[in-house]
Amino acid sequence: MMKDILIAEDNGDLRAIFARVFEHSDYNVRVATDGQETIQQLTEAVPDMLILDINMPRVSGLDVLTHIKDNPAYDRMKKVIVTGNFLAQHEPEAAFADAFLVKPVSIADLVKLSEQLLSDS
Repeated sequence: MMKDILIAEDNGDLRAIFARVFEHSDYNVRVATDGQETIQQLTEAVPDMLILDINMPRVSGLDVLTHIKDNPAYDRMKKVIVTGNFLAQHEPEAAFADAFLVKPVSIADLVKLSEQLLSDS
């Protein structure tokens, strides 16, 4: 069964690269350009995995994590933080993620990690 992934990333180039790689790996991919759009898309349909940037406009990735942790509808969703802000891993909200990767990330590593996390669910 195809898995659904939501990619929340404000950098257009990176968002496109992530989307293309996961689409070629047979995932259903949706994208969000900021935290507010991410929350909106999560309320429409809960994906199997969320790939989340921290430093996004309007609503930060940390605020998205706070929204997620307070809602049991997201308990089964895997959450992977992909950020250039290595200090964000020390934020309390980061504890709600299943994995934390610092940019620049290896696309192959991101796909492998995603496959591992999704095979556990």
